[in-house]
Amino acid sequence: MLKVFKLFKFSNLIFKLIGKLNLKATESRIIVIVGGAMFLVHIFACLFYLIARMRNFEEDTWVMQRGDLDSSGPQKYSYSVYWAF
Repeated sequence: MLKVFKLFKFSNLIFKLIGKLNLKATESRIIVIVGGAMFLVHIFACLFYLIARMRNFEEDTWVMQRGDLDSSGPQKYSYSVYWAF
């Protein structure tokens, strides 16, 4: 629950920052929508990797099928983001 409250504090900070930029309402909505979409893609990418990890990287998971078990973390994250997007 504390993380959710921190997220709300962070969103208020973003809205204050957008307000200080003196953007039009349409521009600020676009920024909020794109930011929210990027956040959701990040969450789904993490879940995509978590599911493979929870299955102990069995042969039918995407990590093993691609042969990426020994890849770096950022490379695995970029593959996860690609598929989440």
